[in-house]
Amino acid sequence: MSPAAQSDRVVESCLTTNTSAQRSNTDRSNNVGGMPMAFLDAVHRAQVESIDSAGCDPCTKPQAAAHEAGHVVVAHAMGIPVVSARLVRRAWGAGAIWTGHNKLDSSSAPFMIADDPQLAFVSAINSLSGFVGEMSAGLSHESSSIDERCIAQSAAKTLDMLFGAPPLTFADAMSTVCSRALSANRQVFDVIRGHLERERRLTTAQARRMLGAAKLIDVRAHFTGVLGAIATGRSIGSTSMNRT
Repeated sequence: MSPAAQSDRVVESCLTTNTSAQRSNTDRSNNVGGMPMAFLDAVHRAQVESIDSAGCDPCTKPQAAAHEAGHVVVAHAMGIPVVSARLVRRAWGAGAIWTGHNKLDSSSAPFMIADDPQLAFVSAINSLSGFVGEMSAGLSHESSSIDERCIAQSAAKTLDMLFGAPPLTFADAMSTVCSRALSANRQVFDVIRGHLERERRLTTAQARRMLGAAKLIDVRAHFTGVLGAIATGRSIGSTSMNRT
């Protein structure tokens, strides 16, 4: 199991105990963009339990920069154009925290996981990639990115059920894609997170220039490889996804 998947024990526990949140992803009356109440309850419980056990996420500027750089690099590596990214300083009690957001040139229309499993796989990787960016920079915290990690884990559990895969098959596959994309593009990742930490903003032109040398991955081939591994019992880690 990859490090990112191992780090989500609290998230996994909360989603497992809230079976209605899991079922909501296969119920056609709900959709990925709708965030059913059962799922939001699971996210809230995961946040509370994580803070109780590990304390509050420090939300530092370097951490936020690594988070957004993770989103940017992994999205680009999967062939999704990056529009922009930004860090935001927010007042919090007597001090301040740093958060961020990014804009990708991709569809955000609601969809059912069962209707487009591959799109769900890519979307969940996008959700997870910020936290894996934090991990890659050694700046992650157990309480950080709970909402995005819940989105990714919930989608992974639904995909496991949909394809009859062993538990955590797709969670591990998603985090493997993130980790390999960042490992293959470590220098690009470091350049972008350094830029964000200094300038707080990444424009379209800057993203195009900084990502020019980034290596791409064939996420469609990896998804197909995961399905093949499920059918044959092979290790997910043996799936090749480097684009030639």
